[in-house]
Amino acid sequence: MLKLKKWIAALLFAALFITFAYAGGDLLMPPRTEYGCMWKSYLQEDKNTIDVLFCGSSLVYCDVIPAQIWKNTGLTSYVVAGPEQTIPISYYYLREACRTQSPKAIFLEVSMMYYNKYQRYTQTNISYMPWSLNRLAATLNAAEEERKPGLLFPLFDYHGRIYDLSLDEIRQNLNPEKDVLAGYTLLTENAVQKENRYRDFKYAESNYENNLSYLNKLSDFCRQQNIKLFFYVAPCKLQINKGLMARLKADLYNIPNAGFEDFNDCVTEMGLSDTNDWYNRTHLNITGAKKFTDILGGYISEKAGISPGGKADLPTWNERAEFIDTK
Repeated sequence: MLKLKKWIAALLFAALFITFAYAGGDLLMPPRTEYGCMWKSYLQEDKNTIDVLFCGSSLVYCDVIPAQIWKNTGLTSYVVAGPEQTIPISYYYLREACRTQSPKAIFLEVSMMYYNKYQRYTQTNISYMPWSLNRLAATLNAAEEERKPGLLFPLFDYHGRIYDLSLDEIRQNLNPEKDVLAGYTLLTENAVQKENRYRDFKYAESNYENNLSYLNKLSDFCRQQNIKLFFYVAPCKLQINKGLMARLKADLYNIPNAGFEDFNDCVTEMGLSDTNDWYNRTHLNITGAKKFTDILGGYISEKAGISPGGKADLPTWNERAEFIDTK
């Protein structure tokens, strides 16, 4: 009997320790209110009210304005993206996002097909995900070995913040609010651009093939969930070189149940200005993002044939549209 009590006490202690390690780590993390990985805000959206999800790297959260799409088309959408996000992490992001939403379409920006296996922000991309099997799979399959302990036990990485934590940060972590920008990060600064430049990626063939396998898995997932899948390349002044782009297009066209669009082919139609519309060579500022989003919204509703689901939280989306109109 005494031995049983000791075992029970040990199990209770272990459970309390694990709970503290997880919950304490979450509480100590800096609140995420811009530049992607804004899962706590995303989870405040009413369930099954989002028509379209956008995923990828900063080329998504700096360029796509869901409130503009709502204003133009009546479609609700959300950006679930992260800095330098790799294809495998995007796959797990989208699976996780579909746990609370049933989108009609998913748009994945694929410039990161030629990224390195691991980029600089693995910890940021994964550590803000909700605790789930998708987060665990992302940690085990898409994170560096040295990152895994901190991703499995966030207190390992964030215990040093206990003395810097503010009451406002605690409030934001415990009581997150809806994001008025729906995952978009608003950039106002302007950098004058010159002619397009082309980027030669030094990539590993094995990593490219692994990325393709994840795109095929995403295609299978979307087919099972009755979601339309679209790959796209965002407008950019530092573009993938023509040879690599030709290969990418050929490979994407071979993925079943998916569409593809290179929006660099529509820059003239967008009316993007080299003097007014760019934050830097790779990201649009607010004026450029509005122009791109206008074209993107038209593509979604007309060419992709996506119509509003009719479940929008009207006060929230009208507030979002009014806010973006002031910018």
